[in-house]
Amino acid sequence: MVNPNTYAVTKYLAEKIIIESGIPYFILRMPGIVGREWGKSFIYSLMDKIKNNSPIELYYLDKDFNNILDIDDLTEFITVLCYNWTNNNSDILLLGNTEYVKLTEIISHIKELYQSTSVIHVVDTECKRYFTLDVTKAMRYGYHSKKILSIIDDLYQIQKG
Repeated sequence: MVNPNTYAVTKYLAEKIIIESGIPYFILRMPGIVGREWGKSFIYSLMDKIKNNSPIELYYLDKDFNNILDIDDLTEFITVLCYNWTNNNSDILLLGNTEYVKLTEIISHIKELYQSTSVIHVVDTECKRYFTLDVTKAMRYGYHSKKILSIIDDLYQIQKG
């Protein structure tokens, strides 16, 4: 961790306490969770800006993106873990989407939904971190996810009310 904020430090310490306790555990590391109602993560903000025809500054548009987790996928996976729990299981699992989509494709899809005239400005990426989430370990436990554009469609319907 480089210059972690208080929130990041407390998450890290909580994981350490759980791991060192000796009890069986599953630690789930997740990106922004979406679904069911309108929220405040990256994708909600992006959709709001596109809906309002606002200019948008982004970076790494042509890289794969899977940093989105639908609440229904999360709850289904927790159920799978509960039913397959054994006292010998302990693991740290990274969750995100099982599909990788270019951010530019997501933006195009959202712009089409809203018939938006938002202009995308690509910003300098020299100082920006970028990563995709490797969810293969979680998939071995039975994790799967909705398609990203389907999640976007669901969020669009939520926002329309």
